[in-house]
Amino acid sequence: MRKGFSLVEVLIGVLVLGLSLLGLAAVFPAIVREQRISRETIVGKSIERSAETYLRNRGGLNRPDRLGGWSRLSATLGRRQDGRQWSASLGPWTNGNYQPSGRIQIPLALDLAVAERLWPLPDRNGQGDDPQFVWDLAVCAINDPDTNAEDTTVAIGPLRVALFVRRIDPQIRVPRGQTLAGVLTDDSDAIVPVAADASTGEATLAGLWTGGATRYSAPITADVTGVLRSRNNGPYDTLALAPTGNGLQGSVRLARQIGQKLVDNLGTVYTVTGVPEGQPGRVVVEPPVSALVIKDVQSGQPLRRVQVVFTPQIPASATVLQINP
Repeated sequence: MRKGFSLVEVLIGVLVLGLSLLGLAAVFPAIVREQRISRETIVGKSIERSAETYLRNRGGLNRPDRLGGWSRLSATLGRRQDGRQWSASLGPWTNGNYQPSGRIQIPLALDLAVAERLWPLPDRNGQGDDPQFVWDLAVCAINDPDTNAEDTTVAIGPLRVALFVRRIDPQIRVPRGQTLAGVLTDDSDAIVPVAADASTGEATLAGLWTGGATRYSAPITADVTGVLRSRNNGPYDTLALAPTGNGLQGSVRLARQIGQKLVDNLGTVYTVTGVPEGQPGRVVVEPPVSALVIKDVQSGQPLRRVQVVFTPQIPASATVLQINP
């Protein structure tokens, strides 16, 4: 006849079960987070494809007379010393080509309203399913500038477009009787899909501005001042960054987020995998830095200045397009 479990055995079993549950409780949030990131990445890639189709086919951007849109932008950048840099600002706002409401100005073409960049897209009345993501862009020329040419003689060259997809701020409060789609498509600047502190650029996560001025959380830039190795005899996988002088005190700090996406103006998308302690301007990235980028950084020439562009919030996805006007 089998004996029952002793009290000691029961207590040991309860202890083991409790420890197992504690371990599961510790691991479960990490699992949920990884699942969320994976889902957002998949959705982000789908939104990237939709945004690319939109940018390549939008009438005002792709004018057959080549007097506006991408063609005009290419000709303008082709005459500027900073045409190959992400920070080239062609708009009248301190936030570059971004209006405070988040509209993007393309010279002599059209404005890309927030309503055109939300996913899911709201209808014309600002109704529909609650938007979950918004996409943004930065543009630079690919070819070296021809600074001696007149506007009418500059060859229209290809453009590089960095495209970012971000989740809508999670703490937005929708007024009673309104919808999230409605408040995000209202150009009153009261609530924006992704908001940032006006002085530091840091995300507020609430769709509301701080720092004394309304500010859409637009892409920001940092200069690459050096390329290093994170370990002896390893690949060149560390970027030394410095603010580009755009007035954002925390721009480099915002780049130093594990998982952050940085896009250089030669077309590489990096993922931040490490942030060296005691070296506040450095980030370890994947993939390793190419020889071409290293050469441009070491040249010290203004026309060859290397920059990265990124968003204050870690995006769901980031990619690079080439537009041939």
